[in-house]
Amino acid sequence: MPLPGLAPCVGQLSRGLPRPPLTLSAAVLSFAGYSPGDWLLIQEIHESVHVEIAQLARAGRGFGLAARQRGAHTKGSKAMTYIITRLSGPLSANMLLGCLLAVLTIVPAAGDDIGSIQFDTDFDSGGGVSVHSRTETHFTLTLEDEQNYGPLGYMHFRLRGVEGETVSFEFTNLGDSRMPSDYRLLYSETPLEELDYQRMDEAIGDGFSQEFQSDTVYIANYFPFPYQNTVEQVTRHQDCEYVTVELIGQSHEGRDMYAMRISDPDVPDDEKRDIVALTRQHPGETTGSYQMEGMIAYVLEVFRDETRAFDEDYRFHFLPHANPDGIYRGIHRLCSQGYDLNRQWDSDSPVEIRNLKDYMERNVTNAWWGFDLHATTNRTFTSLFYTPAATERYMAIVESMAAHIVSLDGVGSSTASQQARGYYHEGLGGSMVVTEKWLYSEDFDVEFLHGQGRSFLREVVARPSGLRVAIFSGASSSGIDAMSELVASMPNAAHEVVSAEDIREGALDSFDIAVFAGGSGTTQGEQLEEEGRKAVLGFVEGGGSYLGICAGAYLASSRRDAYLAMLPYEHHLPWALGSGYVDIEITASGRELLDNPDSGIVNVRYNNGPIFLDGEGGAPDLEADGYEVLAYFRSAVNDDSEVMVDMPAIVAGDYGAGRFILVSPHPETLGDTHAHWIIENSLKHLAAETTAASAQ
Repeated sequence: MPLPGLAPCVGQLSRGLPRPPLTLSAAVLSFAGYSPGDWLLIQEIHESVHVEIAQLARAGRGFGLAARQRGAHTKGSKAMTYIITRLSGPLSANMLLGCLLAVLTIVPAAGDDIGSIQFDTDFDSGGGVSVHSRTETHFTLTLEDEQNYGPLGYMHFRLRGVEGETVSFEFTNLGDSRMPSDYRLLYSETPLEELDYQRMDEAIGDGFSQEFQSDTVYIANYFPFPYQNTVEQVTRHQDCEYVTVELIGQSHEGRDMYAMRISDPDVPDDEKRDIVALTRQHPGETTGSYQMEGMIAYVLEVFRDETRAFDEDYRFHFLPHANPDGIYRGIHRLCSQGYDLNRQWDSDSPVEIRNLKDYMERNVTNAWWGFDLHATTNRTFTSLFYTPAATERYMAIVESMAAHIVSLDGVGSSTASQQARGYYHEGLGGSMVVTEKWLYSEDFDVEFLHGQGRSFLREVVARPSGLRVAIFSGASSSGIDAMSELVASMPNAAHEVVSAEDIREGALDSFDIAVFAGGSGTTQGEQLEEEGRKAVLGFVEGGGSYLGICAGAYLASSRRDAYLAMLPYEHHLPWALGSGYVDIEITASGRELLDNPDSGIVNVRYNNGPIFLDGEGGAPDLEADGYEVLAYFRSAVNDDSEVMVDMPAIVAGDYGAGRFILVSPHPETLGDTHAHWIIENSLKHLAAETTAASAQ
């Protein structure tokens, strides 16, 4: 008589029941009336089944699409076929029934176990490794090339029954991976969802061991972040007044995909810029999930703090699991259908890409920045930043965010260190940067990754308060870098680098202060073109502020047609007076306006800055004409530049409803921190004047 539910029993056993000792089958044999000879035959068959079922289980972990889709049912059916084939020949029908009963009590789990320790990857985010061979407490492991993609990547497995045990490990194919021999793996003795991973005591080397204090441990080479944690990452905030959580569809295998939107409901959406962050297109690149966690925390922190207000300007979209099936199955790079999702955005074949694109088409109406976060265990991260609705304004920002250079098609400029590349990509219509450097490192932890995500957003959204500074991209790179670093060091301030095209298109309307740093005043004016120069003048005349340093001070004067002529004075010719350090003396009005009553003589760097003259070539009486001299030169840069002594070094004035400060020397120079207060307090003064003008 056939046994009811036989195949389901085998399937269940193949999914995880531990292998009991052979002696448990004696009761079954006695019940069936078998002889000791029969029992010896069953023992032999049992051992063969144990080995081959384990091999089938390991093969089932491979990335063959049929095996992945059939899962445990495939393993169970293969096991059943093998058992029937091996048993039907030598045994009678009655013997077959008894032998099947015996096998059902002893078929091993889908993992590998000998004695009390069990190995498996059958859990959310487990995968990438299998047991090649083992003794009771020693495992020889093989990194799996599941996608025919090398070098080998993600690995995450579980051991059970290891409390108080010292377990040793080695790899058969470490050389096919990127892991160096001095790298230490991660392990956790807490439940999977807690993500509490720490480094092992020993490096991989030629073999390593670890003593465990808990019964169950999880071991990985990257910080894991399972699928269920990506769901919880966004859904736990769904009761927040600023948060909308949307189910955007299911993956190929039916796993839910969510989007988290953070926005101030009291501000109309059409007045906001959209910032999008997605991650885990390559499921094994787990660092992106931790970076996204830092991003979400930072945005909610600012939204909940009434003293900080970029919530009126932006709407944030977080897409935490672009590849749910790959995350769950522990795949390194592809989805369950075998696609590299990162290469499928020009098609609608993978349902995951359709879900993501559909969400963005419905909700992202004013794309400003996009983050596609990739990375594994790198010191610096494989990440793509792009600005679909922006232009070259972000060139300096993207270069400051990147750390390593890759070859890319596009018009680009790299940092002086040749470690990063930011460039304008016409196909995407925006600025991009890709960092690509596989470097296993232990020099970070989860908090560091969270902080990295926060830093990404700090670069592209206004910081707390209304001090918004635009730095003109036509200045010298050293001037842009110095001003960017100085503004970034100020609390309650934010900056963006804007191009001439941005200014012509009205970008200054989003800022309080426009900064034109060193370089060439004529070149900057020519880059702006007449339309851009009018935009700058209109910005200041309407209540905005202008800070010109060296070339930017030239630009504000009136000698050339390409200049702005906010200050109706020309500069001394020949203009190239020399470079070096000079003394300037802060005037009484300068000490008051710059809020430093104890200041006096300050030594600053000078590099051919303007010396202003009246129309007859003499020293102008600026104060009589309604301008303020905040500092005078008190020394010359060389013997041939005596003309600069006692001439104005810093000048302030009004233009329409706005305000300007022109600085001939370079107190912003990187490293000259003793003089940075001049620029910082100039910005604060201009910000206060801009706020007053806006109030009127």
